Amino acid sequence: MSEALKDGPVLFYNKGGMLYPVALDQESQQILEITCRLFSPLTIVADRPQGKAINLLERPDVSTINEHDKKLAAVIAETPGVGD
Repeated sequence: MSEALKDGPVLFYNKGGMLYPVALDQESQQILEITCRLFSPLTIVADRPQGKAINLLERPDVSTINEHDKKLAAVIAETPGVGD
């Protein structure tokens, strides 16, 4: 099983009411973190979680995730170069 992702800002794209994670390289992630500091302090709506964070670069353990994430895991498993 993979390590938990560290706490911090992440970027999602809203398409048709569904949130999709945006892949960032290390430089873009650093820019996102710096940009978020401009809005400091961030107001985190702790009572409205949007889901469990998973590392899309690793093959997830499908026995521990819900049906929606199982579909996502199947797509990941079929994507060449991801999780190999």
